[in-house]
Amino acid sequence: MRTCLVVILCGFTLLAVAQEAKLGVPTFAAQRATVAEWNPEETCMAYGWQDKEGPLAEVGVYNTLTGKGKVLWHPALGERVEQAVWTAGRPVRILSTVQEVAGRAKPTVLRSIYALDAVTLEARKLWSQEFEKDGEVSLEIDTSPSLAHAVVTLYSKAGNSIYALVLGATGLVFSRDATASLADGSSFSGWSKDGTAIFGKQNAFFLNRQKLELDLSQFVAAKTAQQNTIVLDGKALTEDFAASGVKIRFRLQPNYEMGASVLEMVPGNGALRPVKFRGYFEEKETGYKFQWLPKPEQLKYEQSWGQTNSLWLAEAVENPQRAILVAPQAEAFWPAPRQNAVAYTVNSVLFFRTVTR
Repeated sequence: MRTCLVVILCGFTLLAVAQEAKLGVPTFAAQRATVAEWNPEETCMAYGWQDKEGPLAEVGVYNTLTGKGKVLWHPALGERVEQAVWTAGRPVRILSTVQEVAGRAKPTVLRSIYALDAVTLEARKLWSQEFEKDGEVSLEIDTSPSLAHAVVTLYSKAGNSIYALVLGATGLVFSRDATASLADGSSFSGWSKDGTAIFGKQNAFFLNRQKLELDLSQFVAAKTAQQNTIVLDGKALTEDFAASGVKIRFRLQPNYEMGASVLEMVPGNGALRPVKFRGYFEEKETGYKFQWLPKPEQLKYEQSWGQTNSLWLAEAVENPQRAILVAPQAEAFWPAPRQNAVAYTVNSVLFFRTVTR
């Protein structure tokens, strides 16, 4: 008995784009995945699997340089991931998790931080601590743009604390200096041109309830800013919204003059030292000229029809007429930061392709 499966692909021509970019062969990365993310250097992927809308049931890493990957984390009962980030320099996936703890006198949660190393394919628990639920505790991980290092801030009703993910992402240490600096109004300001953490004053604001206006004249203006004042008002800050306990927090980079005295965190031990400001880290332009486009397709099997998405690499213009076929079927896809690769799933199996030009 003869059967056939036809994928109808149309709408793009290939020649011109093919002359500018070349795709590597499709490469298998993981047996199942519903989410993936590349590291900053585009050499490794973190991937996770979740059943429908449930929490992540596993997290793994895949190293394209070695062609090896492994699932490195499974949650304990009731444990869920709150934040997941890559470190630069050395490919380590950092997970922040929370889990309710039974048997305590008061409702309690356990917060933990894990490091999943994509070089050694090993997982380590870096830190874990119990907190009462009414303590309004949360964690934020700020990773260096160029070093395997991060600033971890623990926010709580009792007071904030700062930890350092030390260079190489090998451990998490309490930063006594950085925590003490909070008392005089200093806090994490941003990353220096060398990838180290800078601490200074007047850079963090907490909003709740009231309308708030901020004078930005002393700060580095965002590219989209047209005025020196931000006004926050309306439904997002109504009494009903405030009563829900939701708070808005954001950070502005102080516009330090070059050579100004600031505090710098030592990546190796989390201590602060006075230095002269050398400028903030600036991302380099990629000059990328392409975009990844999913396109609905029809599948035919004998007299039956179905729908899927194909994935194309096209020119970065509106309504492109030229493209390269990446995959005839792709349920979801995740481009690398500088667009030199793309990961995608076919029937939940994770593949990737590289791009050279």
